[in-house]
Amino acid sequence: MSNLVKQAQNLKLKDAVPALTKHAQEQWTPTKLQGRFVTWRDSYKKKYIDTGSPRPLYDLLVYGFFLSYAIAWPNEYRHLKHAEASKLHGEAQKTVQV
Repeated sequence: MSNLVKQAQNLKLKDAVPALTKHAQEQWTPTKLQGRFVTWRDSYKKKYIDTGSPRPLYDLLVYGFFLSYAIAWPNEYRHLKHAEASKLHGEAQKTVQV
């Protein structure tokens, strides 16, 4: 990765796009990505799972939170925009009383 950064520092913007495309085609092949994933998975298992660390649980909770938030965000945003539009048009918001 640092080699890519060093090369990109010496390029102009119009030359950087083809260089990045070439780098992506060379480095992000399915076989290389699969090999990197297997290496990462084995390293993670050896470092955290085999030692009985609570880290995998923390990772699951944190990434699960962010993933669920990212999935729910468009719906929440749509509701927010609808509420703002209702206020602008003077419509009363319906509230549920418990």
